[in-house]
Amino acid sequence: MSNPSRLRAEHEALFHSSLIGAAYISAGHFVRVNEEFARILGRRAAELAGAPAGDFAADPRPDPPAHSSYQREHVRPDGDRRLLLIEETPIEGEHRAPGRLVTVVDITDRQRHAAALENARALLMRAVNSMSDGFVLFDADDRILLCNQVYTSMLEGAGAEGAFGTAESMIGMHVEEIIRKQIAQGQPVPAEYAGDIGRWVRDRVAQHRAAVAAKIIDALSQPIPLPSGTPVVVVQVGCSIGVAIYPGDGADADTLIRLADAAMYQAKESGRGRFLYHNGQV
Repeated sequence: MSNPSRLRAEHEALFHSSLIGAAYISAGHFVRVNEEFARILGRRAAELAGAPAGDFAADPRPDPPAHSSYQREHVRPDGDRRLLLIEETPIEGEHRAPGRLVTVVDITDRQRHAAALENARALLMRAVNSMSDGFVLFDADDRILLCNQVYTSMLEGAGAEGAFGTAESMIGMHVEEIIRKQIAQGQPVPAEYAGDIGRWVRDRVAQHRAAVAAKIIDALSQPIPLPSGTPVVVVQVGCSIGVAIYPGDGADADTLIRLADAAMYQAKESGRGRFLYHNGQV
């Protein structure tokens, strides 16, 4: 059987070493608080023990649930305002007076960073939407990271205005979903793909990825001018690219790298300055 004294000692050690502020409140007073709780409030643990719980004496909301979680601003003694995430759990036991366990996390900096990130995102969206040309940025999984309203209009067929919604609503959309939506809106499918729309979609996705690879090759193939006085004035470089796609070609990084590497060497052998998929498609 477990030793009750040892268990209590372990519980006390965990309570006081916790990285989350914690306090036990009973009859409107702090019974115990850990150092993190006191630090968040801008106080010392010793001065809080036995002191009136003040704002923490009770959940300020009407008819609060037994277990509750809410946010509240706290003003420290030095006037610093902090936004706190508070969780309260009722505690009852034969060896302890009824009370509540209150845990506190300071989320002030988290909220400030989130607000700054949202502001930066809004500025970026305004800049992108002010462009007269269509703009879209895909991630490595072929999902839209960012686009403007001009791009969404370019996707829509005649009589299908608004079919793709707003630029915001398209964030996260996969290129295959875009293609299938265009087909559903009446975009014609070439005759050679009649009866096999799935193959047309796969080829369109491959074309999308090929455009990315082609842009990389073009960018790396530009001549590099060297400083005057060097024996060679311009250096011409190039590259070949091998492509392996998850999960069709492999389910882990090692397999994908190995297959892409093999495809790259095949691309070099077939003429350099080109890209090749693992399945042999150019």
